[in-house]
Amino acid sequence: MVLYYSKMAKKFEQINDLVTLGVGNRIGNSSPKNSFS
Repeated sequence: MVLYYSKMAKKFEQINDLVTLGVGNRIGNSSPKNSFS
């Protein structure tokens, strides 16, 4: 059960990172002042 939860948490983290990157790129492209590195 704990192993399953940790797997799900890791997958969720990966998805969250991808979403954050996507949003960061979109904001960075629309406004160069607030670009995310």
